[in-house]
Amino acid sequence: MSLYPTIFTSDDLGAPSMAGTAGALVALLDAILVNGYGSGPTARAPLGWTIEYTASNKRVYRGNPTSGSGYYLWVDDTNGRYGLVRAFSSMSDIDNGTDMFPPPATRPNGMLWAKSSLASATARAWWAIGNERCFYLFFDVAGLAGGHSEGPVFFAGDIISNKSGDAHTFALTHTTITGYAGTGELSNMWKTCINIASDPETSNAAIYIARSIAGSAGAVFANTITVAGVQSVPVGNGSMPYPIYAGGPMVYERLSLSEAGRVPRGRMPGVFGHSHPRASFTELSPVAGMLTKNFRVGSSQQGQVFFETDQEWV
Repeated sequence: MSLYPTIFTSDDLGAPSMAGTAGALVALLDAILVNGYGSGPTARAPLGWTIEYTASNKRVYRGNPTSGSGYYLWVDDTNGRYGLVRAFSSMSDIDNGTDMFPPPATRPNGMLWAKSSLASATARAWWAIGNERCFYLFFDVAGLAGGHSEGPVFFAGDIISNKSGDAHTFALTHTTITGYAGTGELSNMWKTCINIASDPETSNAAIYIARSIAGSAGAVFANTITVAGVQSVPVGNGSMPYPIYAGGPMVYERLSLSEAGRVPRGRMPGVFGHSHPRASFTELSPVAGMLTKNFRVGSSQQGQVFFETDQEWV
């Protein structure tokens, strides 16, 4: 267990498979969060989460309650093409608890995380990075990228709050759809997590946080802010040349979060946005101690971020 990040990929030896079948998502989460996978020198240690409750194709996971908020992540993976997620501050069994979000009035079944455009055992590439408090997932949902990038970027866990002692920092990717039949709905999931900066005042916001920075009960929308502070532009989908001038630096900064009311809430852990176009579907290390990760959603929306890889996400 650590606040240092660990990277997982479907290319790892012994890695679990992702497909459009019931149980594939929780099997993947069991592996990267709790159990690890592989053996010998290629073994991958888990992030240090725990399984608090389990049922057929359903789980409740919990991040480290000492270093983090200790919120509970509920996952229903009974559908082939997608899983459903929600979070609680405490739970009494696999389906019941307090401070449940997203709100049942707007997402009665939970937040949709797409796995595959096909309801079949056809494998989809995936990539993940995280620690004992949070994780990011990249799924090749449509099977078009030849990598781990064709689909939304999902996030669950604690953000880095601007407020000392903030006990309600747990957040979940917000997707704008409630069902996925494997066709055009994918284009409606690109306003998620680190993908795009839009308006925290609307349902197009990227992420739900358990409570506002004031601590009042009820989840709030929040959204990332890009390097240029531009709304409705995918992070890393800029047109700024690199280098800007001969010998010039790469321009990048941490992804800040603004919650409803445009209140500065904090930032996404371990991730930076930038405005330089880079080759699609590649992993690069142009900055010491960082790894760039490309993603693409649908057929055209593209972006890229840096992840810190050599230090704790604090």
